[in-house]
Amino acid sequence: MIASLVHDLGQFPLAHEIEEIDRGIEHEAFTALWLDNPTRDLHGRTLREIIENQEWGWGITVDRVKAVLSARPDDDLFPTHELRETMLASIIDGPVDVDKLDYLIRDSQNAGLTYGDLIDVDRLVRSLTVVIHRHKGACVLTIGTYEKGQSAAESLSFARYLLYQALYWHRIARSVRAMLRAAISTIGQQLPKKGAGKASKTTFRGALEELLGISSVPAVLTSEDVLDFIEEAANGGGKELIRSIKARNYYKRLVTIHSEPEGTGRPTLLERFREASANPKFNEALQNKIREKLAAHLAQTQGPAASSLAPERANEVLEILGKPGMILCDCPKPPYGSDDILRFIPEPQRFQHNYFSRVEVGERVSEVWQQVFFRLMNIAAKGRVFCDPRIRDTLMAAIGPDAIRSQVEELAKKYSTQPGF
Repeated sequence: MIASLVHDLGQFPLAHEIEEIDRGIEHEAFTALWLDNPTRDLHGRTLREIIENQEWGWGITVDRVKAVLSARPDDDLFPTHELRETMLASIIDGPVDVDKLDYLIRDSQNAGLTYGDLIDVDRLVRSLTVVIHRHKGACVLTIGTYEKGQSAAESLSFARYLLYQALYWHRIARSVRAMLRAAISTIGQQLPKKGAGKASKTTFRGALEELLGISSVPAVLTSEDVLDFIEEAANGGGKELIRSIKARNYYKRLVTIHSEPEGTGRPTLLERFREASANPKFNEALQNKIREKLAAHLAQTQGPAASSLAPERANEVLEILGKPGMILCDCPKPPYGSDDILRFIPEPQRFQHNYFSRVEVGERVSEVWQQVFFRLMNIAAKGRVFCDPRIRDTLMAAIGPDAIRSQVEELAKKYSTQPGF
């Protein structure tokens, strides 16, 4: 119960967005640090004392809570975690964990969506059980369900896909993440440490820990405060991107790259784009290609004075495209969930009858979790090319999405390391 209550202590405004950028930021690590925070409450007690005190606290060691939060099946022959810890950990982070049951339903309701209603929580909870299985030679305990709860457990997967498709990875949400990623990429490896002299430096993560007050007095922060922090640390165009986010002047979509039917044996454009777009040189090369295409088109065509192709307007767009970060690519990696697999076992009473001639009594792995869910998440993880809103109309009128897509395909072949092109 304590681990469930504190497992998201490390979350902060825009935490998921910053985590995705990967600057060594993991909210799980922040949670462990928060448990050691020295701040005292109105009664003079620290969080560690509240958890560990035998008389008026919970009477559990903080190390035990940390062990539950960090427990994962080991690849070694001799596991370092107790069986009980991996089982308890799967309740918090597993295929059917309490965290997903909480945020999927809550986010659906707060966003005015009905996808959370697909989850049959009551039947799922009634069907939960402990499943014993082998993981690379070691015995592991995880949470699974009886077979009667299969549809209820798998409904969680469908609801999750629908929310990623409609909400978490909506094009505007992804535009903001692409802008944040580009802004943070302008931040140097070393930042001045506040109140410690000019020579003292810290990392981006260290500065963020200081802002949050993880090792001192916890700060009450909003998304605006975190954006201010990034803006101050960013350089040049990064500051402009953060100002645009604050003003809700988000980048506009130029092209969307969808998943393709499988079976060809060759990497799809989406797979190539996902790998190539992670390279900053790809974004820069694509912007240069688009600028060249636009310049070539404008040399042959001029629109009326009031159009997007008017000479004055076109020259302004060319000038904007000469600045870095005006074209941003985005393609999230599908989150397939935890390493645990959704498993079903028969109800106990089925072992008491001679059903072996009709059914195979034993553990089964969910085909929906193992096969269908992965494909659904790949469909939701679309690739997109965004641009500064000032140049979108001109680009669409001059060269159009098809020409931009062809440039994406050409550069994806160049910057992807996957074989078979």
